[in-house]
Amino acid sequence: MSKKVLLVFMLVGLTLLSFGKTKISVWQFMMDDNLSQQVKADFEKANPDIELEIVQLSWATGFDRIVTSIAAGTAPDVIELGNTWLATFASQGVLRPVDDLVGKAKDDYVAWNFVEYQDKYWGFPWLLAPRCMYYNLELLEKAGLDPDNPPKTWMELLNASAKIHALGPDIYGVGLCVGELYSPYQEWFLPAVWGNFGHFVSPDLKKATLNLTQSSKLHTITEV
Repeated sequence: MSKKVLLVFMLVGLTLLSFGKTKISVWQFMMDDNLSQQVKADFEKANPDIELEIVQLSWATGFDRIVTSIAAGTAPDVIELGNTWLATFASQGVLRPVDDLVGKAKDDYVAWNFVEYQDKYWGFPWLLAPRCMYYNLELLEKAGLDPDNPPKTWMELLNASAKIHALGPDIYGVGLCVGELYSPYQEWFLPAVWGNFGHFVSPDLKKATLNLTQSSKLHTITEV
C-alpha cells in the first residue's frame, strides 16, 4: 500500500471520528480565554466523545446576540444568563426546563430561586458575588462623626449622610450604583429600598409604588 493511499485512509478515518463526536456549544460571560481553554481541555479529556465549543460573550452586547441567535435558529446548546434575564427567555418558550436534571445538585448548591420561574427550574445557579459598603474616614471626621463607629442602622446612615452633605453642595453622604452599565440597580439600590420596607411595584405587579410616601415607626420613604 502506497503512502498516498495510507494517507487518504488516515484522513478518512479522522473525518469519520470527528463526525462521530457530539458537539456542544456553550456561550458564557465570565470566563476569559485562558480559563475557557482549560475548561475545554479538561472536559474533552473526561468526555472524549464530545467536542466542546466555548463562545465568549460581553455584557454590553451579549443580550442582543442571544436574541438574534434564537430568532435565527442558531442558539447554543448551553448558555449563561443573567438572573434578571431568565424569566424573560423562559416566558418566551426558548429555554428547556431542567427539573429532571436537578436531582441531588439541589442539596449541594444554593440560590435556586434565581433560576426558578413558574414553579420550574430553567438553569443551574453557579455564581454568587458578595456586596459590601465602604466609608470615607476623612469625610466622617470632617462631619464631626466618629470614624471608628460608622453607621449601623438606616437611620444612623441617614443622619450621617445629612451631616456629610452639609460639608458642601457637591459632597454627598452616600452613593449607590444605579445607572452604571456594569452595576445593575437591583444589586445595590434595591436592597436599600427593601431594607427600608419599600417596594417598587404593588403586590399585583400592576402599579409602580416607588414614588409613593410610606411611613412607619421604623422608616420613612419620601417621594422621589
